[in-house]
Amino acid sequence: MQKETTFLDVMAIYRRYRRAGGIDEAEKMARAAISLIRETDQSAVYLLYLEFEANLRALDKLTPHTYQRVVLDDLASLQDVQPRDVLVEGVLRVNEVALLIGAAKANKTWIGIDLALAITEGGRFMGALNCPMAGDVLYLDAESSREMLAERFRLSRLNSPREIGKLSILCQRGKSPETVTDALDIIAQGISQSQASLCIIDTLSAYFPIANENDNAEATHTMSRLVKVAEDYSCALCIVHHTPKQSGTKRTVVDAAAGAGAYSRRADSIIAVRQEDGENYVDIRCRSFAQIERFVVTYGANMRPQGERCSGITPPVERKRVRRLGQLI
Repeated sequence: MQKETTFLDVMAIYRRYRRAGGIDEAEKMARAAISLIRETDQSAVYLLYLEFEANLRALDKLTPHTYQRVVLDDLASLQDVQPRDVLVEGVLRVNEVALLIGAAKANKTWIGIDLALAITEGGRFMGALNCPMAGDVLYLDAESSREMLAERFRLSRLNSPREIGKLSILCQRGKSPETVTDALDIIAQGISQSQASLCIIDTLSAYFPIANENDNAEATHTMSRLVKVAEDYSCALCIVHHTPKQSGTKRTVVDAAAGAGAYSRRADSIIAVRQEDGENYVDIRCRSFAQIERFVVTYGANMRPQGERCSGITPPVERKRVRRLGQLI
């Protein structure tokens, strides 16, 4: 019996023909492939594909296709290059992109709020890691209502020191951008208006209209544009993301995020929030810092996380699921 064509098959055809013959040929072949899907599913698949196609075309318009003059460094010129300023000790520098990942209802938002307040207060992230550069923060939320967000920030501010920087909040629940281009434009406008040194986006899936979270090409496009925003506006980004439904607690930190691997690979830092055996843990892996021990986290009456380093305790590692001759090993 002939294999039924699915949306993933359409995406595979699109990517193959785009590499070989360009975007126009790829779109032609993808639309032809959609006609092979059973009629009951065609409309839904076609709408998903149109959204995917619109996002990629918008990204192509944002990306200049002219070559810039290449300027090379040598060893002598690199001697004077200094590391970028640190926003959070051992976690995040200026212009870097971080992923804050965790399962549903694993207190990711409370960790994100604490990070935002730690920067504006010039305090300590999770009560454990210094934030030497107090500054302004933009918190962009596409999941919580404005009322819920206000209540959470009021609670988190109980008994907290006076803010040194300014916290700007944009609630986008029910008003998420329709294209990746629109999302990036709003982020850039928000950073420009707030003069933020850190922008937190909660969450990736709620804010960005991503047609297929498992598509590495689309993930690479999205993350590359976010990296460019961070560089252009001298602002660090922290993007809240979720783990797979099956749970990411048994995966390595860099593999714990849901969807395509490009999300984790393009991030400079990963903050993984885990719940294991009734305990809350935070594991951190970074590109520009040495590995640090995991933290066990407790929450006070104001829901501000308090982290304590777990000496000698490392997160579990899941054996990769490899399909070979119809079996998982």
